[in-house]
Amino acid sequence: IALDSEGDIFFINNEARKIFDVSENFSDPNYLYLIRDIELQKTIENSLKTHSTQLFNFEINKRTINICITPINENWLNGGLIISLNDITKEENLKQVKKDFFDNASHELKSPITSIIGYSQLVSSGIVSDNKEIIEYNKKIYKEASRMNSILYDMLNIAELEQGYPVKKEDVNLKKLVLEILDAYKTKIEAKNIHLDLQIDDVKINSDIRLIDEMLRNLIDNAIKYNKDGGKVDISVSE
Repeated sequence: IALDSEGDIFFINNEARKIFDVSENFSDPNYLYLIRDIELQKTIENSLKTHSTQLFNFEINKRTINICITPINENWLNGGLIISLNDITKEENLKQVKKDFFDNASHELKSPITSIIGYSQLVSSGIVSDNKEIIEYNKKIYKEASRMNSILYDMLNIAELEQGYPVKKEDVNLKKLVLEILDAYKTKIEAKNIHLDLQIDDVKINSDIRLIDEMLRNLIDNAIKYNKDGGKVDISVSE
């Protein structure tokens, strides 16, 4: 939006019209009839009087708009202002979602940590001495540690995406990787009596082993988690 020194609208484009929800045949020349918010009106009035630059975020019609007010001294605008509006609603919503996630994850971490410490103290202090009870408590410690690991993994993934994760390619043996993952999930597989049908060729690819490992773990973990007791998981790897 371009305003002259009297606050009359010299120019307004279609995107600005959409933000302030006015029709294309909007004809009243003064910005006061375009912008009805008192605080925003005061800010523009102050910039017109003092020829000062302003940069701030503002809520308009449930949208977050970054507003930059710049004084113009050239004759064509007679010492008026250029008001630039940038819709940053998605960015602000993403920030809030990310904040909510980290707040929730931090809270969620407290529960498994407390459980792990509690069960470990019972076993290490000798209060629990029966082998069956020790095995049961160890299973609970493993379950809580896995839950905590999953939360931390999500948090690290988001942090890396923010910074731009550097891809490091190397030779990856898929057969070896799948078998290692299955070994890590052995307890989960046995707990649900899952039958594995493996048809895995000795396949090698050039890729980022960490990303491939994460992808395969997610697939295999979901295949176990959402399976029925006594169910079956087919895994095939070929060229």
